[in-house]
Amino acid sequence: MTLENFDKDDFLTNYWQKKPLVIRNAIPDFHSPLSPDELAGLACEEDIESRLIVGAGEKWQLTHGPLADQHFEALPEREWTLLVQAVDHWMPEVASLTDYFNFIPYWRIDDVMVSYAADGGSVGPHYDNYDVFLVQGLGQRRWQIGQYCQPDEAHIDNQQLKILQNFKQQDEWLLNPGDILYVPPRYAHWGIGEGEDCMTYSVGFRAPSHGEILSHFCDHQLAQMDELQRYQDPAIDTNRPAGEIGSDSLQLIQSILLQQINKPEAIAQWFGQYMTEPKYPQLHDDDTQNISLDELSADLSQHEHAYKNPASRLAYLRNDHGLQFFVDGKAVNSSPASAELVKLLCNQQHYLGCALKNKLDITENQTLLLSLFNSGVLYFYDDDND
Repeated sequence: MTLENFDKDDFLTNYWQKKPLVIRNAIPDFHSPLSPDELAGLACEEDIESRLIVGAGEKWQLTHGPLADQHFEALPEREWTLLVQAVDHWMPEVASLTDYFNFIPYWRIDDVMVSYAADGGSVGPHYDNYDVFLVQGLGQRRWQIGQYCQPDEAHIDNQQLKILQNFKQQDEWLLNPGDILYVPPRYAHWGIGEGEDCMTYSVGFRAPSHGEILSHFCDHQLAQMDELQRYQDPAIDTNRPAGEIGSDSLQLIQSILLQQINKPEAIAQWFGQYMTEPKYPQLHDDDTQNISLDELSADLSQHEHAYKNPASRLAYLRNDHGLQFFVDGKAVNSSPASAELVKLLCNQQHYLGCALKNKLDITENQTLLLSLFNSGVLYFYDDDND
């Protein structure tokens, strides 16, 4: 089975967020877009989040990046793993892996982490609170699947690594390049590199906790509220003892809270902004430019493809006024005349230059595309196809 003839509806019905699945030869003739040396180089960069884990059993050592040459020179021959977060933000070739999973909304994707393991290298048995597709890129990794974990699952005595104390193996698979393992949230799993040059691409999905959702929404609503809105007593019962909180007061408080929750438009506006917030906002700081409409038109003619910045997140929702466009945590003004362009930008990760140029015949599209290219949300990448 490959992803070309993969039954996505069956997967979403029977596996997604329910149980693990191995997809053999999902990406035939897969060639890793990243070499081990390139991954090590990224781990040495100050702006890139990385970890180096050495050990096995109950003896583990964790080093956070940026790493230096001496860290690699001191490594043993076996039992170590290098993990680099959000590699897709830095390498468009890695970002393109997410296209294989476009049957899941793009706004759910968190990032693509890449791990390299020496023989026997591992991060130990653990579970995640999010869905992940593990794409084998180089070499082989043996995966063991364990139990569905409860919140009180015991961990070994290590404050930095959450390694399960009791791992109950249920299944085991040896993955080769192009194979994919899907692991739902809270399923224990344990990957161990076999042989040399084991590299795995982990496509993870955002899964904010209910507490994070509530906290973020409340912060959003607080910013909109008027300080002059204050608690006002219901009719006071003079027969009630002075120290008692009456049920009528509790009902009033409940109605105040429900008033803030029962606002579908406000929730939609907040959620669109929340789920498009960039993971690393600082990556956009140096992306701004000031190209003119004529320059943009010429660039779209010259380049076969344009790309969405892998660090950017785009989404839209439908409302009574048409489409609401969200870019990197902000609601962007867009005209109904730009609805088709907005859908194109959100539903794809890269675009034909001629297709975008054809959109320039609408004035509102000109303004929108100029804004996105000048802010670095869209860009041109000189790949072999251009």
